[in-house]
Amino acid sequence: MQMAQNEERHFPCPSEQVGCPSCHMPRIVKTGGFFSLRSHAFKVVKPKSSKGNKMPNSCQNAGCHSDRTLDWAINAYDDFYGKEK
Repeated sequence: MQMAQNEERHFPCPSEQVGCPSCHMPRIVKTGGFFSLRSHAFKVVKPKSSKGNKMPNSCQNAGCHSDRTLDWAINAYDDFYGKEK
């Protein structure tokens, strides 16, 4: 899956590293084998949701920012998309 060429990017990550499933279908379950299962809800799990619900979020779980803290992810998300009211 790739975004349409004229569509403006709505994420700050390099397009060669992530595709739509990276954020909209984050990995939610580790299996005993080689694969991790993805969510099929096709929605972004915001970092703030991780804090309250103890669930993986799209930013840290897509493989992009797994080395960062949850607080960093919350602040970076808010800086890029704006704070929720």
